[in-house]
Amino acid sequence: MVLRSPYPDVQVPQVSLTEYVLGRAAQRGDKPALIDGASGAVTTYAEFADRVAAVAAGLAVEGIGPGNAVGLLGPNTPSWPVAFHALVSLGAIVTPINPLLTAGEIAKQLQSAGARAVIVAEALRGTLAEADIDRVLALESLPTGGGDPGSPPVDPQADLAVLPFSSGTTGLSKGVMLTHANLVANMEQIRSIHRIDDGDVLIGILPFFHIYGQTVVVNLGLSQGATIVTMARFDMGGFLDLLERHRVTRAHIAPPVVLGLAKGAGGRGARPRAARRDLRRGAAGRRHRRPRVRAPGRAGAPGVRHDGGQPGDPLRRRRGARGSGSGRGRPADREHGGPARRPRNRRGRRGSQARRKSRG
Repeated sequence: MVLRSPYPDVQVPQVSLTEYVLGRAAQRGDKPALIDGASGAVTTYAEFADRVAAVAAGLAVEGIGPGNAVGLLGPNTPSWPVAFHALVSLGAIVTPINPLLTAGEIAKQLQSAGARAVIVAEALRGTLAEADIDRVLALESLPTGGGDPGSPPVDPQADLAVLPFSSGTTGLSKGVMLTHANLVANMEQIRSIHRIDDGDVLIGILPFFHIYGQTVVVNLGLSQGATIVTMARFDMGGFLDLLERHRVTRAHIAPPVVLGLAKGAGGRGARPRAARRDLRRGAAGRRHRRPRVRAPGRAGAPGVRHDGGQPGDPLRRRRGARGSGSGRGRPADREHGGPARRPRNRRGRRGSQARRKSRG
């Protein structure tokens, strides 16, 4: 028996990762692409594309080119995706690094990746103490150059774009070789059901070094024209403030954040219902779009779940489809947001006991 998806086949464009993500950046012009959550500084799509090209030219002068592996170590700031795509556009291979790793673990990843350079945030430079790397560049002051560095020919099926390392949950951390085609195909798969568009505002709190934050938030978000609000260091109060201030429409968050929201919005004394109001207020002004919340799946895989209820979605036509809102489940409790309580039997326990005695 062959099971077929109700969705059409995914058509994967044969382009480089940066071409897929920034292909329409110039057309989007002054639309905000990245907002620094800490300072409020805005980077438009046109500025982002120009900055990527300028940094790519500067990195080329530093001797970085096709096939070179380069470490990228830093928090979630607008400079991170600039450095990332500047490297990828040169045909280099980005190996993103978890800032929480020890100096020895970072040195091991860089050695395993064969990295010839590292781009690092100044505050994290000390973590490179055990790494045997000659060329270290500051994320806050990336080199720039004039002119067009040119885009080397890329074979999307064969050329690596990113070399992330597993968390080492079941053993030693291992590199995962991802080609341009791997990443573009993954975004096309996700895009077919996770409908981000140019009216969305995303909150960038998932680590950009992680494949979920990198693929679903940064690259998919930018490819679809969304605005991404970055948050370098998570705290619940700041998170809720950014949701409200920037009218965030989609929050991709980790399970501990969900738990924190449920327990009362970061110790503010708010009830769980108040936390949900904060999430809803993040989407104020866009009544046709409910705020969506996503949490990562297992083993670091992008845990994007089907929203259900998208216009034209084949799954909406299936009665009882999970998440579609068309099933015969219990009605929702409008006040508390959960399933409504079943009405109690007016006869109570005595009525039940009487019926049992009569049957006996």
